[in-house]
Amino acid sequence: MKEFSTRHETPNLSFVGAISITAARPNPGLVLLLTIMYWPTLPFGIYYCVTPDHYTPYFTLLFNTSKEEIVMGEMKSVKMGESKTATMSHMYYTFMQYHTKRGKN
Repeated sequence: MKEFSTRHETPNLSFVGAISITAARPNPGLVLLLTIMYWPTLPFGIYYCVTPDHYTPYFTLLFNTSKEEIVMGEMKSVKMGESKTATMSHMYYTFMQYHTKRGKN
């Protein structure tokens, strides 16, 4: 790692990523049965049963290569599909957080 630090002239290495997960909603049969029993809610029950849940966990790992230690590690999960805007917002927040931490040291 020290070779990386000297070659790229930086003491820090950052890994930032996002994983998009799509999963079926829990208990669609029960929801459909209950919405059939109270029929005005049937359109909402059908929508619930046919649309999947979306989760996007974002992770950040900042590693100091000269000291060989983790400076900052964070993982957040957002209950929405993958979005360029959400990813950019997360990255901006992470870099601002690092900048604030670095300024206090």
